[in-house]
Amino acid sequence: MNPELLAAVKERITLGHSKEAITAALEAAGYDRATIEQVYQEAHSDYVRTAIPLADTTGAAQFAPSPEATALPGAVQLFKAGWRYMLSRLDMVGALAAVLVVMGVGGAVLSTRAASLSVAMSLVMSVVVIAASVFYLLLLIAIVRIVTQSGTEALKLKEALHWSKSHFFGFFWVGILSALVVFGGTLLFVIPGIIVSIYVYFTQYVYVTEGTRGMAAILRSVQLSTGYWWALFWRSLVIGLLSFVVMIPVLVIQKVAENMTAPDSYTMLLTQAFEQAVSAGLVVLIMFAAYTLYQHLAIARPVGTNTSVPASWKYKALAWLGVLFILLLIILSAAYSVYES
Repeated sequence: MNPELLAAVKERITLGHSKEAITAALEAAGYDRATIEQVYQEAHSDYVRTAIPLADTTGAAQFAPSPEATALPGAVQLFKAGWRYMLSRLDMVGALAAVLVVMGVGGAVLSTRAASLSVAMSLVMSVVVIAASVFYLLLLIAIVRIVTQSGTEALKLKEALHWSKSHFFGFFWVGILSALVVFGGTLLFVIPGIIVSIYVYFTQYVYVTEGTRGMAAILRSVQLSTGYWWALFWRSLVIGLLSFVVMIPVLVIQKVAENMTAPDSYTMLLTQAFEQAVSAGLVVLIMFAAYTLYQHLAIARPVGTNTSVPASWKYKALAWLGVLFILLLIILSAAYSVYES
């Protein structure tokens, strides 16, 4: 088998080219169907085994990313791709929306009718809300897992949930570390917090895809994002604005329903359920868009490349500042409560 042809097909699969497009290009170059099929199957099996390439330190130039690999898709293109993916996985949207509805209704009952509920009923409702919250976190991890496998297989929700149970604490820990780093940046005024949030945005995708844990996952995310900050910021901003535009009609409908019906009416419950369904769809959309960006950056900077690694002490310091930020919020909240009383 021609190694140059195999390498070329692998590169195109990695860049997201369809089988039809690759076949058409090779036929135009004079290759027959049997050869194309054989090469494609071999290249695709290698891609499935290593979705994100590892660096070859003995021949880095041979596997250097092409200019096409480092060019990020536009925000509108990402939004459209995320929208199509979301519509193809309505099972995830439905499951996420159902959990959000349970959490919303349970929380509303506890906050508005706590005085009229018996102790037993309050306890039951509290357990339901807590269980729904834990399942919501598991579901988010499962969705990230499904999205990161979308290029190689259509993973079922049940299989992804099984995976998320065994990776719950690792995923949760990198999420906490990311939040602490962002909080630490926020404590240094708002702008550093915004800057850091873009750099650590891919931490959880790094954990799920590359298996990197803790602070190492944060540093890998920073390594991927370095040099692309503005490109990532504007894409995130535009995708956020487009998501808000999608939510505007939903919020208008909900506001009209609030003014025309009682808070506990079936109409209000339906409008809230509709809002949660749209919100769940946007969560899936944004996750897919974020993973698409991560893929392009990981292809441009494979694991083990000599790209400069950020100093870990800076982000550890920000994480400790994040802890201080939370403690300050608790102290200020307690002081305000004492002052009010």
